[in-house]
Amino acid sequence: MSRRAGTPTTKKVTQLVNVEEHVEGFRQVREGASP
Repeated sequence: MSRRAGTPTTKKVTQLVNVEEHVEGFRQVREGASP
């Protein structure tokens, strides 16, 4: 069960990280900070 449950969990974590990165980039754009 742990093996099967690990795959969707990894997918969710990856999506969450992508969303956090997107939000962080959006905040930087709003604040006018260029990388």
